[in-house]
Amino acid sequence: MKKYHRTTITIPQETYQKLKILAALQNKSVSAFIRDLIQETIGVNKKKIETFPFGKYELGVKNIAREKIYQTYFRKKISS
Repeated sequence: MKKYHRTTITIPQETYQKLKILAALQNKSVSAFIRDLIQETIGVNKKKIETFPFGKYELGVKNIAREKIYQTYFRKKISS
């Protein structure tokens, strides 16, 4: 069984009415309709989620401090 996280969004009434109509046309609840849109948008149902080649896990770095990243960036910026 999948675990779900409940969240709240604030949208204009006009947008909500359109969502209700689109969901009804697909015989879905508004919640299921929005959930499906989000999953399609971020690619949850794809076999492999693309990762950025510069991510810390892709580089094999286990622990890196944010300050160190910024120091390196600014050092390069200043020296150029």
